[in-house]
Amino acid sequence: MRRAGWDWSSRFACVALLCLLCAAAPCSAAAQAGDARMVLGQADFLDSEASAPPDDAAAWHPVTLPDNWNLSRAGKGGFGWYRLRFRLAQQPEALEALYIAKLSMNAAFYVNGAFIGSGGSFAEPVSRHWNRAQFFGVPPALLKAGDNVLHVRLYGYPNSRAGLGQIEVGPAQALRPVYERRYFVQTLLPQLCNIVVAALGLFTFALWVRRRTEATYVLFFVFTVLWAVRSTHMVVRDIPLPAFYWDIWVQSSFGWCALLFVALAMRYTGLRWRRFEALLLAYAVSGPLIMYLAGPQRLHVVASNWSFVIVPVAIFFEGF
Repeated sequence: MRRAGWDWSSRFACVALLCLLCAAAPCSAAAQAGDARMVLGQADFLDSEASAPPDDAAAWHPVTLPDNWNLSRAGKGGFGWYRLRFRLAQQPEALEALYIAKLSMNAAFYVNGAFIGSGGSFAEPVSRHWNRAQFFGVPPALLKAGDNVLHVRLYGYPNSRAGLGQIEVGPAQALRPVYERRYFVQTLLPQLCNIVVAALGLFTFALWVRRRTEATYVLFFVFTVLWAVRSTHMVVRDIPLPAFYWDIWVQSSFGWCALLFVALAMRYTGLRWRRFEALLLAYAVSGPLIMYLAGPQRLHVVASNWSFVIVPVAIFFEGF
């Protein structure tokens, strides 16, 4: 009877795993080609703290989008400006729009010198859009036949894959469905998956209340709830903590989930390596401490190295 009871939770675990994969999977909303829509992939970049679009006499240099700051500005963060030019055959009569599938961490947009919109606060903690597409309407009166200029003020954190992706310009009615599809897959769907995962964990906890000898139920409950809570970082725009402490939580909790998975696999297979379990606990505690000591500049590098050790161990126990 004991094994049969776990078979039910195994099925729920499979469903949870599918939800986790959906929540973590990158999305791609492909736009249909149209004469009225333009994809801007060439820009000029300026490293500047200016709060308004710099003039053309500044030291701009050309870049290709997407621009990953880990490669183009390794170890650097802060503010930077992009300048993109596009031509229109005639002044539009209906509302135009900007669609930005990818940027990090936050940005403000100006068309022909006029402010169009931004993703929120540029003061710490900066509004987070690393996993959130952007859409801004552009009134026809701001555009003109011939050359037009788009300025983007971007803020990014060092060594965190900050940067700017390609930008689409076109009729709002054509770009809005593309944005809404991506918003659903990238923002709403992970929220739904997190709710399902948390519900599965609560259900498993209810099973444990009735069968207290099954320690695997408790571990699965803790794993699912922790994963659901940590995954909120994919959709939260305005965080309640300074970015440094928030990133420590996000990076550490990923490792904790992997370590919980290892502990869950060991309990399910009947393995009780107490020294190894103590080592896992020590490693879990060391993660946030090491990241804190590394400081904001090296946080993401250190976190990647710390997680690199954990993931192969989790994979090993998955196939054990």
